[in-house]
This record gives sequence, C-alpha cells and structure tokens, in this order.
Amino acid sequence: PGPNEAGTDAVRPQVDALINECDVIMYILDYSKLKTEEEAQILQRMKSMRPDLIKDITNRLFVVVNKMDLVKKRHGLDFTTTKQYVAEIFGEVMPELRIKPERVLPVSAERALLSRQVINGTASQSVREDCCELMFGQDWDEQDIDDEKMAGGAERLLAKSAFVEMETNVLTFLFEHQATIFISSLIGDTLRHLYIFNNYLHTTKAAMLKRSNENWIKQLKQDLESIRTEFEYTLQSFSDTTLLMQKWVEDQFARFAFDMQNFVDSLLASEADV
Repeated sequence: PGPNEAGTDAVRPQVDALINECDVIMYILDYSKLKTEEEAQILQRMKSMRPDLIKDITNRLFVVVNKMDLVKKRHGLDFTTTKQYVAEIFGEVMPELRIKPERVLPVSAERALLSRQVINGTASQSVREDCCELMFGQDWDEQDIDDEKMAGGAERLLAKSAFVEMETNVLTFLFEHQATIFISSLIGDTLRHLYIFNNYLHTTKAAMLKRSNENWIKQLKQDLESIRTEFEYTLQSFSDTTLLMQKWVEDQFARFAFDMQNFVDSLLASEADV
C-alpha cells in the first residue's frame, strides 16, 4: 500500500506533516483511463485511504483530469460531462470527500506545453510543427503560417487546454480561504505538538518504571521544559493571527505562484517526454 493507505503507521508522521503543509492538494487522473478497469482500480485504492486523512484533505482537494485532448477519440465525455462524471463516481465511492463538479478540473497538458513554448518564444522546430498540426490541422502549409497567425493560434490552443482556468480556480480558492488555511495550519501545528508530547509522556512513563537517577530526571525536566516552551509559542501564534495575516498572504501567494509555475512547467515537460 501507499503512504496514504491504512496500515502504514511507520510513515504516518511524514504523510501528516506533508499534507498539513499543503494549501491545496491536486489528485491527477488520466482521461484515457476513465470508464476502464484501471479507473476501478484507482477508485478502489482511494477507498482504502485512512478516514482521518480524508477528513484533512476534503476541503483542499481538486481532481485534475489530464489528456482532455483525447476527448474526441475516447468515450464521448466532453469537459462538462467529464466534470459531472468524475464528481459522481467519487461521490459513489467516497461520499465523505464531497467532490463537486467545480472541483474537477479537466486539462490538456500537451496543448498547454506546446502553446506556452510558442508564446514564450522557446519552441523548437518540432514543437512548432506539432503545435501547427493541432491548431491548423494535418494539412497545414508552413508557407501560409506567419508569426501573427502562429501567436494567435497558440493563444487559442492555450485557452483550449484549460490550464489557465485551472490556475485561476486554484488561486481564487486560496484567496477566498486564506484565513481558514492559516488558522488550520496553526491548529495542525498545535495538534502535532500534543501528539509528540503524548508519545513522549508514554515513553517516559515506561522508562521511569525501569530506572531512576538524578541525572536522568534532570535531563527529563529539560526536555519537558523545551516541549512546553515550543507548545506555548504555538499557542501564542493564535493571538498574533491578525497582525501576521497580511504578510503571510503576500508571501504565500508569491511562493505559490512561483511553485505553481515550476510545477506546471515540469508537469508539461514530463507529458511532452511521454
């Protein structure tokens, strides 16, 4: 099983820490796998997710359906019906996730990659040729394509990829839920400290039953004091929320925009390699 599934207590702290640090979680599906046996296997793995993990991610989860450029070649699911279909199958298998159609984001990574390379002026000749075929059809003639037509076609292709729409939806979500995300992060930090403190007490209790000496007790007091200080610092953060909010939001959006661009570029590059 993966680290998101039941029975993997050894990696639970790492998984919980990673999830708590994420403002948004994006679960990526392959459009070509919808209505296939592989889809059933994916949903079965999703069903085995820990209940507490589902509760943690449900308000931050987006489902991205990639390879929507195959829409005319596969099952007849266009963008709208794909959003509805994915929301319905998640609702049947995992109703506690409460995935609504607006949280399902169909995209075409290939179209976004090709069009953005043309728009940015970084497209190789092969990329330009692939892009022209998508924009103007298989019978396109290079002599009929000037820079203006190329740029206009690339903009239209990018719009068809729905990547800009996906980015806008995610950024809008972050803006509208910035306060909730910030407070949830503080609560998560507090709960982790309590979890660590509870484990430490149990370990200490067991050890105290076996041995006792002044040096060890002195060290124990120092460790407990360190934990108490860190815990009090976390609690104090709650009272500083108003003052920290403005700077936090600015920093988070700047970091997210940078990370999102890097993520999109790397995702599109990997799609192109495939």
